Amino acid sequence: MKNDVINVYLKKSKVLLFLIVSLIFTIISVSLFDKIIENKSAFEKIILLSGMILFGFGVVLSIIYLLRKKPMLTIDDEKITIYKLFGNPNIIYLENIKSVNIWTTYHKSFVSNRQIVFELRNPTDKYKRTLFYKLIKEISSQKTANTQYGIQTNFLDLKYSEIEKIINEKIKNVT
Repeated sequence: MKNDVINVYLKKSKVLLFLIVSLIFTIISVSLFDKIIENKSAFEKIILLSGMILFGFGVVLSIIYLLRKKPMLTIDDEKITIYKLFGNPNIIYLENIKSVNIWTTYHKSFVSNRQIVFELRNPTDKYKRTLFYKLIKEISSQKTANTQYGIQTNFLDLKYSEIEKIINEKIKNVT
């Protein structure tokens, strides 16, 4: 059997747009910081400073993503590899995937985020010992609790539906 490997990279145009927006807000907030925080309460100052830090982090993250050469996701006939920004990648073997779902987040009737999540047959023991797993298992279903891994699809160069289709085909071939 032929071992097809599919690498999914970041869509650089989306990352560049994110960089530009973050850079504009960061430059404006830094240049007007003294004028913005005059006569503000401590709470408002903290909120403004937090926003400036978050947009500054967005600039750094965008630059790291633009310089990145590794794929974000690799799909082959045996496993899915999710590469992190820093650290070791997460490897999910196809025979351990029970189902693939799309979680969509809406903000004012617009899609703001999509994630492909994997319900695992056997989540790792380390994950099962976390407070997060125990809490989700109590307040939601076992299916939701067993979704140990997910892939945020906002910046990927393939549409989420194409990725989901590829993964489901690979799972069918394994089972």
